[in-house]
Parts: sequence; structure tokens; C-alpha cells
Amino acid sequence: MPYQFPRNMFILKSEAQGNPCYQYAATELQRLLGRIEIQAQIRAVSGPKTGNWLLLSSTATPPPAASAAGLKHDGFALKISAKGVALAALEPKGILNGVYELAERLGFLFLMPGEAGEWAPDLEGQRPVLAQGSIKLNPRFPHRGVFGGGNEAPFTAEEWFRFFAKLKFNATSQNEEHAPIAEETGIRLEIGGHGTSELLPRELFKTRPELFRMFQPEDFSGKRMSDSNFCCNHPESKRIVQENYRKKVKSLKWIYAVHAWADDLPAGGWCLCPLCRSYTPTDQSMIAMRHFAEVIAQEKLTMRVP
Repeated sequence: MPYQFPRNMFILKSEAQGNPCYQYAATELQRLLGRIEIQAQIRAVSGPKTGNWLLLSSTATPPPAASAAGLKHDGFALKISAKGVALAALEPKGILNGVYELAERLGFLFLMPGEAGEWAPDLEGQRPVLAQGSIKLNPRFPHRGVFGGGNEAPFTAEEWFRFFAKLKFNATSQNEEHAPIAEETGIRLEIGGHGTSELLPRELFKTRPELFRMFQPEDFSGKRMSDSNFCCNHPESKRIVQENYRKKVKSLKWIYAVHAWADDLPAGGWCLCPLCRSYTPTDQSMIAMRHFAEVIAQEKLTMRVP
């Protein structure tokens, strides 16, 4: 027999789980149900210590729980029985993913950011019905998302984050001030881009040209360039670049990665001085990334250097 959703329900959540993404999952489920005229009351109850579960029932009595066995990353289990709906996951983001999967099965469409981009099903006064059964969905990739997205008008960054969550994305790039909304939506936040050249102040070129890349080797004039990148094997360049990177990352919280890519230039755009000319552009780029990785290790941060 299919399960017919009543007009009044309870959302039973773990009283021990205080994760912002988990709390958002409960309130999102309440909001989405409200759009199809189901009044759902959120109630905190005791349950498994993991806390990564969410229950939907017509009474305060929990329905049969879903099993998290076999789940990976932010995958989820969804169980629909005669007594209600149960969600289980290994992490809070999986619960949020499960909420949006349930919404899609109820007929919701998530087409664009913003309220107008979310289409609720037209049930014509009928209560929604779902077949009883269990499903488990694991992501094909641990992390899914976009880099460089989430800035397009007319939508705000927050609207993009909430839209990405509906698409079950869990990674994107934005500015560090968006760390709270990233945490709430379970999205890994990365910042930065082509930032290597910013770490060696360009005004130093007048007095310390040896810190910058040699555009031509010494036997072809040995010309230095201040346009981008730097001499990655010069000890003073390394010191300055590391110190500026340290200032950049030390105060950041909830940031998964700070990108500081080299500039893309013809022929690689790196240095041909005697210290560097035996290293390929790929080698020199890796040396620069190791400079940044040393800073991360010294500061004992969990951040990554892409």
C-alpha cells in the first residue's frame, strides 16, 4: 500500500545533534512540506548517538528507522513505511541531501536560485502519496560543485548557496564572508584563484629584480619581468611569499582551501635564471605550491593547497 501524507505531521530530529547543516535540513523539510499544505511540527527526541537521522510521522511515535549501512560520504538512506518516512546518513549533509530527494519525489522542481526558481507540485487539493520501500543513494564522487560560480546576477551569493544545496552540491568557491552559509548548507568553501603573483609585491621589482622571474636566460640578455609569478628558488622570494600567504590564511575559518594559482602565460611563464632553468614550468609551479603547503603545516591548519 502507498503511504499517504496527512495534513499534520511531526518532524522528529535528534536532540543531541546541533550541527548547523542538520538543523537546516529539519527546517527545510518543514518549509517544503508547508508549500504543499502539510503542517509539520519539529520536535527534538532521543535516538542513536550519531544523530544523523530525521523522521517524519503523523504522530510523535517514530516510524521504523532507516539503516545507514552501506552509505558513503554524504549519501543517504530513505525509508517510506506505513508509519512515516525515515532518513539516515553518515553526516549531516547526507540528511540535507535526503530532504531534497524526498522533495523531488513529492514533485518539487529546483530550476534556478531564488524563491521563483523552486516549483512546488500542484496537487489539486489531493494529499501526496509515495510508494512504500527503501532506497539508498551514494554519490558517484565525494565532492561535487562548481568553482567560480555563485556570483551571477540577479541572484545573491546566499541564493546560489541554497540552490547548490538543492542540487546536492557540496563544494563551491566564494569569499570568506560566506563561511556561515557554506557551513549551514554543508558546502565545502574554497576561496582564491590566480593569486601567486599577489604574494610578491610588484613594487619590489625596482629594488629587488632578482626576486622576480627571468624572462630570458642569462645568455639571451637575462631580462627580468615583474608581470607575474616569481623566482621560486630564490630564498628571499620564498620568505616573502610564505609570509604573505601566512597572513592570508592564518585568520580564515571554515575554509577548505585557499587557491593561489600561478598566472597562465605563454611558454609557462616561470623563471629561467640559473637557479630555475633546469626546472620545467610544472616543476616550478609545484615548488611554489610546496612553499604554501609548508605554511599550512607550520600553522597546523586543516586547509588544503590545490
